[in-house]
Amino acid sequence: MSPDAGQEPRPTAPRLTAAALDEDVARSDPHPTYARLRDEAPVVWHEDPGIWLVSRYDDVLAVNRDTRRFSSTGGVIPIEIGIDYPSPPTMMHTDPPEHTRLRRAVARGFRPSRIASLEQRIRGHVDSLVGAIAPGEPFDALEAVAAPLPITVICELLDLPSADWESMRRASDAVIPGAGDFDEDERAGLNAQLEELLRAHARDGGGLAADLREAGMDAEETYILVNQVLVAGNETTRNLLAGGLSAFAGAPDQWRRVVEDPGLVPGAVEEMLRFTTPVVSFMRTTTTDVDLAGVALRRGDPVLMLWASANRDPGEFGDDADTFVVDRHPNHHLAFGFGAHFCVGAALARLEAGLVLEAMTSRFGGLEEAGPPRRSPSTVIAGYEHVPLVAH
Repeated sequence: MSPDAGQEPRPTAPRLTAAALDEDVARSDPHPTYARLRDEAPVVWHEDPGIWLVSRYDDVLAVNRDTRRFSSTGGVIPIEIGIDYPSPPTMMHTDPPEHTRLRRAVARGFRPSRIASLEQRIRGHVDSLVGAIAPGEPFDALEAVAAPLPITVICELLDLPSADWESMRRASDAVIPGAGDFDEDERAGLNAQLEELLRAHARDGGGLAADLREAGMDAEETYILVNQVLVAGNETTRNLLAGGLSAFAGAPDQWRRVVEDPGLVPGAVEEMLRFTTPVVSFMRTTTTDVDLAGVALRRGDPVLMLWASANRDPGEFGDDADTFVVDRHPNHHLAFGFGAHFCVGAALARLEAGLVLEAMTSRFGGLEEAGPPRRSPSTVIAGYEHVPLVAH
């Protein structure tokens, strides 16, 4: 995307090229580039694929909360630039009032009484998974806890077969660009299988699907919402758990603090959310010419909110923004988004993470790295492929 004829070119930062950012992501540490963006070019045009990068907390918050001037209907990730959907593929691709209508229907499945009713069942899953971790022996936090727990819980919420969680996890991974080791044909095949399963479930299934039908959703809307809840509801919590445990392994003093004071668990979960930021970024599209932090954006411009950068902004979190601190206060992170698009499953994610941290800190006095974690190459989610740890 290039500037229109006769208009001033968009401001770019030559040293902050697409290649530089992508190389940082590939080597699993985009934060030095995020810091440079915040310092040198907090609102900057990224030539390829042609999108504004917004990196400071206050600016990301401003975009996220203004659904009138920054719309979700043009797509929510950069690969959707230029795609004209005949109908929204997910609730995330809508704005109020349509988004409000869909969100109210989905929220029925996440009402406080429903989440509370799941606590003992989730606690049982957590105790079983954590109980299988042998003290002093290396284990993969991803496979031991972070992957099986969220997909099992979300399948139970949706009334889908949770016993086959590994197949459901793989199908979910195939939906996320850059996640999983799929070739093009395999990814397409898994997507087709998942769509067939979820469309049938939307018509006749129980759990959230039944709640949605009772709320007046038609078959297509029910399918779209169930699909979104399945994928987002397990991918994000998985990365929160994997990234959070990895962060604790790199900050053993913070682990000991929680061991000694279990009352720190809720705040520690919030710091896990801030520090890991499971969803790296989301896109919006301008509906009008708009000034953002002194930069002129044009109608129809894609805008990428770098949540992972905003959550490390010293302007909001202080000079120790890159440090993992379990009792950080205040901690107004944006890991769940903000405003109309605030994550509908936030309470469930917090519950799962809190129960895992509670179980592990009561069982293990220390947590250490058993090798370097291996990150997913996805630039959409802060995913992990391997998180080797030792608990003792």
